[in-house]
Amino acid sequence: MMLRCLAIFACLSPLAWALDQQSIGDQITRALYQSPERVDDPILLGAASRLLRPIHQASDWRDQPLRLVILRNDQLNAFAAPGGVMGLHTGLFNEAESADQVASVIAHEVAHLTQRHFIRRQDSQSKVQAAYLVGTLAALAAGFSGDPTLGTAAMSATQAAAIDQTLAFSREHEREADRVGLQLMSDAGYATDGMAAMFDRMQAAQQLAGQPLPYLSTHPLSTDRIADTRARARTDRDNIAVSDQEFRLWQAVGTGAGLNTLPLADIGRIGYQMQAWTWLQQDKTAEALDVIEQGQLSFPRDYALLIFKAQALAATKPEAALDLYAQAGELHPYFAQPYLDAESLARSLGWTAEFYYYGAWAAERSGQPAKAQRQWQRVSEMDSALAIKARGYLKPEN
Repeated sequence: MMLRCLAIFACLSPLAWALDQQSIGDQITRALYQSPERVDDPILLGAASRLLRPIHQASDWRDQPLRLVILRNDQLNAFAAPGGVMGLHTGLFNEAESADQVASVIAHEVAHLTQRHFIRRQDSQSKVQAAYLVGTLAALAAGFSGDPTLGTAAMSATQAAAIDQTLAFSREHEREADRVGLQLMSDAGYATDGMAAMFDRMQAAQQLAGQPLPYLSTHPLSTDRIADTRARARTDRDNIAVSDQEFRLWQAVGTGAGLNTLPLADIGRIGYQMQAWTWLQQDKTAEALDVIEQGQLSFPRDYALLIFKAQALAATKPEAALDLYAQAGELHPYFAQPYLDAESLARSLGWTAEFYYYGAWAAERSGQPAKAQRQWQRVSEMDSALAIKARGYLKPEN
């Protein structure tokens, strides 16, 4: 489906492309949320939010929304797309050796957005470049669908139609994204040598595979880029570093191995998350809530703890659970998942107003703004405490 959506964009004029960034982003987001590979695990989503937030806040994109989707795929890949959409493969976590290395890829993709590379390529290259950019996104989509052969074919077709100047301009943008991404990493408190180390990991993975990585097919990596990045990189960091044990937890979740493959941690954020998850798996709600409430004293914004607490309260205190899902959505604005969970809970309870209200938020975050408006409109006409809130989100008709 995503390939069909993106193929339509090749026919758009450069002006239409520039003016319709949000619509394009909505279509891509809808397709990603329909993917069976989409990850909804609270620990991995929380990890991605922790890595992205300081970079997003340090960037020129800070006042614009970002929509992040993680897909369970072993290939090392990531992308940013028009409309502020970002996609990450779990293979990125699995191939990296540290949180700083993952953060370097995220910072690079945010830099593509802040530097307006999509629109600038249209301004410079007109329709030829529009077709090339669409083909690039289509190839990424094919890779996400689990068919790397289809992705390679799509890339070959569009590259054959592109001129040498197009490819050189793409390399220029990659160097610019490296430089801006390094600055974003530094401003966000990450060790910028993580980017150089990630380049080394990519080169090693490509040599082992004997063929180009999907990520390097769309982000050409040259010796000049590597040398320039190494020259600019620093080893110091200002943020609270992610421990090796916590990063291994993220990798276990990313591979689908689960937490059962790891020894139970007894301290810090990771300890609270793992213990809460363990109690919930054993249907020991009281024990889970006790651990979660202890953990929230130190980590009140933690995504996984908020979601685990909502899950623990869903059966006995559904109103509180819905509030927690909403809180997770507000604190971690990159995901639709908390509202999808709230919508599902409201449906199971038969609570109509809550079902449409949280469903509207889920639609808004997953690239369906028209559906969101229709559902908020419906709630606004109900005899419900949510009616006033829903009215506040309605946009004037044109």
